[in-house]
Amino acid sequence: MGSAAPAAPAVTGSPVPAAPAVAPIDFGGATKIVLRREKKGRGGKTATVVEGIKLPPSGLERIARDLKRGLGCGATVEDGAILVQGDMRARIEPWLVARGAKKVVIGN
Repeated sequence: MGSAAPAAPAVTGSPVPAAPAVAPIDFGGATKIVLRREKKGRGGKTATVVEGIKLPPSGLERIARDLKRGLGCGATVEDGAILVQGDMRARIEPWLVARGAKKVVIGN
């Protein structure tokens, strides 16, 4: 009186697609990118400064645009550095590393 368990259906079809690979970004040969938090001169608001990327302003604008989309925050280019609204150091560092930054240093 042993009833056989129903056989598991065979899995057919394509495998589950992997997460899309992140396209690397050209950082202009920068060996070290520095992330720094600032408040002074910003009306009491906290901002994160991304320095060390050796690109012209148009290249920095492109990276700032991608950063805004990826992290959902405001960003602009100011004095050869990318300025991000808020204290985003902990979120920017893995974002940069995933896109090919060689070394990211988190400062104050």
